[in-house]
Formats: sequence, structure tokens, C-alpha cells
Amino acid sequence: QFYSASPVCSPSRAAVVTGRLPARNGVYCKNNTEPCTDPTQSDCCNGVFVPGFPGGLPKSEVTFSRALKDNKWNGVTGLIGKWHLGMDEYMPTKHGFDYYYGVPHGLGACPCSYCFAGDQTCSIKCSPTFAPCPVFENEKIVQQPANLLTLASQYVGKANEFMSNAVNNGQPFLLHYCSHHTHSPQFAGVDTTNKTRRGRFGDSLAEFDHSVGEMIAMLKKLDVLDNTLIWMSSDNGPSLRNEIRGGNAGLLRCGKGTTYEGGMRVPGIIRWPAGGIESGSICREVVSTLDIFPTILNIANDDINKNNKNMPSTLSSAILDGFDISTMLHSSCNSGPGFRNGKLIYYPQFARKDRGLFAVRSGSTKVHFHTRGSLQSGPQNPDITCRPTANFSTPNPPLSYDLDLDPSEWYELTGEAAEGAIEKGKDDMKKHLERMNWYPYPMLNNGSFNPALWPCAKPGCTPFPSCCVT
Repeated sequence: QFYSASPVCSPSRAAVVTGRLPARNGVYCKNNTEPCTDPTQSDCCNGVFVPGFPGGLPKSEVTFSRALKDNKWNGVTGLIGKWHLGMDEYMPTKHGFDYYYGVPHGLGACPCSYCFAGDQTCSIKCSPTFAPCPVFENEKIVQQPANLLTLASQYVGKANEFMSNAVNNGQPFLLHYCSHHTHSPQFAGVDTTNKTRRGRFGDSLAEFDHSVGEMIAMLKKLDVLDNTLIWMSSDNGPSLRNEIRGGNAGLLRCGKGTTYEGGMRVPGIIRWPAGGIESGSICREVVSTLDIFPTILNIANDDINKNNKNMPSTLSSAILDGFDISTMLHSSCNSGPGFRNGKLIYYPQFARKDRGLFAVRSGSTKVHFHTRGSLQSGPQNPDITCRPTANFSTPNPPLSYDLDLDPSEWYELTGEAAEGAIEKGKDDMKKHLERMNWYPYPMLNNGSFNPALWPCAKPGCTPFPSCCVT
């Protein structure tokens, strides 16, 4: 029962690196704005950071990388792949990461004419804005546009180099590896193109699986595999608008973009033999990507205190929405309920202060105070609740479900069961709001679209942007 903090990528990624809800860290929309129908529009909200717009994760926000550095952790931090939290002054290296290599935004904003070996075209039309698709190494563009047939091998090579350098220098390391698979457009190189029964989505997933295997092989070669905490998850549920090319939420309702379970319940796989996790063990406690920040900082805290005896034990003074689950990891989930105690807050894709949270989970029951469908869950979804035509609504009474008995959120609770669930949900919402402070202003669509903000490997060249190629 593992959850993303948001049903779309930019807000959920901001939550991972800060341990704070998107409403608290600034990655949300202006009041009274509706979703954009074109990514270059203003006076609406894209829900994610789009190349050509100013803004990104506020520099005042403390990432886990910066928190480790500020507290003199004796290690190195790196990020490989998709950042999607702004460019220019908002790049990973501006947020405390020692090293960055990757395309900082989604590949859907690239020209991407070829996505699979044999010069096979991409499955979707890319380039809604024609951002020139740069590959950055730190703050320098090293390839433009990105070669999608070799991108995964480039990422793995840089990741393995980063880990090798750290181990050979006797340093602990934190690597945040953010693959673009299997987000549209799917892509794959020679080793996996046309190699699966699942078509292009399967080929893309196979390449991601192969990439993880190569990095695990490097950890084994460096003799640090069992002592390395590996935490794998996703930033949101499947994009059902892309049908067979968008993944599948199984029995969960709806998908990406919604606060139904299919939008925010995601894979959660953790490997750490030296930390006490037994192979094959299953943990059914409610855990969130928000919990990554405080957990890894607490694990690193022992090393910080050991090497810096005068340093305080608290690594972040900011209000966190995540919980340290290290004791749960040390015991393979045998320590009983986690600090979250089954509680979860659901903010929507287009979070706005004037609408607030959408749903609350309390133990096994979930209460929806507001609902909305999403384009990402498919215009033709058989469940009309998931479609973009399912406009914002405030059901009265709120919808309530028992997720242990009905994870599909199909059968509403009735009678005393519903009354008890709604009362508990309202109480948990009230407690959350008492400690909730929204970031002073929204960072999404915070300004007007300006192609001059597209990064170019050859600044000032003409004709822009086609001249940016390296």
C-alpha cells in the first residue's frame, strides 16, 4: 500500500526530494485556474513544469541532498535522468546535488522523431512546444537533441561511473535515478526493441528493467550491493489516455491525474539486506514517497553524528509531511503499524488553495470530499468517473470506501459505516489543516510562455531553435 504524494510528475517529484506536500513546497496552481488545453497557454495551469515557462522548485526548499550537505554528511549526491522541477536557476545542482546528468524535463516536449531501434518512429506525436531536448551534464548541455536510442545506456554509464567513483574514494553516496521509462513517448534501444510480447510499452519497460539490472551488477562488482538501500517507486499511476501504451492500474480505480487509488497507489519495492530487510518479505502498511526524505536522512544521521560530534541530530527544521520508517525497514515490517498509522492526504493534480485537499485515508477507510476526472485517465475510459468530462464536484455526503474490502472504490459505504468513516475523515482533515501552511505563491505557470527560455547548446544562434543541435 505504497503511495505517491501527487497523481502527476512535477508535484510528486517535488514531494520526494523535500518530504513535503506540493501545496507546502510551492508546486501547485493559482486559484481559479483550470487545466490548459495547450501547453503554451497562460492564465491556466499545466499541472507540471513546461519548458518555456519560468519557475521551478523554490530555492528556499531544502532537498534531501541539500540537507545532507548542510549537515556535513561525508558523502556525494547525484541525480540521473528526469528532474522536471525547473531549469536555469532551478537545476539539480542549484538544489544541492553534486552531480547531474539527464534531460531535465519530460520527453514529450522533445522533437523525438525516432524512439526505437531500426529508425522506428515514436508512438505519439511529441514536441507540443518543441523544446530542443537537451542532455545536461551538471549545467552544461552535452547533447541536443537527446538520442533516445542510446539515452538509457548513457544514463546507466553515468550512474555506474558516479557510484564507482564514490566507492573508490571511500565515500557513501546517494543516487536519485529518475528514468523516463515508461512515460510517453516510450523508447528503447537495440537490446530491447521488438523483444517483448507487450509491444512498445513492454520493450520500454524491458529496457528500464535491464538498466536497473546493470546498476545492481555494478553495486555487486563494487562489493556494496547488500549494504546499499535501493528504493524503487513511481511518481504516479498509469496514463490511461494512452491505452495499451499507458500501463494498467489493475483493479484500482482510474489512473494518472486522479485522486482515486489508480492515480496515486504505486509500486513500492525496497532492497536492503544489511539494513534488516528479508528477501521476499511483504509489508502491507501505508507508506508514501513523502517518507523517503526523513527515512534516508535518519539513516545517514548516524554517520553524520559519528563524523561531526557537535552537529545537531535533526537534519531539517522545515515541517515535513513524511515519516521516518527506518525502524520498519530494519525489521522487515514486523514492528507493527508505522508512524503514519494508515493516514494519508490526497491533493489533486491541479492543486489549488481555494479547493484544498480532495480525499483523506484513515486506516482502511477513504473519504472523498471532492472528485475530478482527468485527461490522463482517458477520454474514452469505460468508467465515466475517470474521464476529463467528470468535472470538479463536491459530493454531499462525501464518498466513503473501505479499501481493505474494496480497493477498487466501487461500493460506497452506507449507514453507520459511512457515518463513522466520514466523521473520522473530517477529523483527520481538520488536524491536517491546523498544521498546513501553503507556500506563499504557486510556482506552476508562474509567468508567460517564452521560447527564449528553451535551453540551447549554442546560445544566440539562428535559426532558433533548430540551430541548437550539437
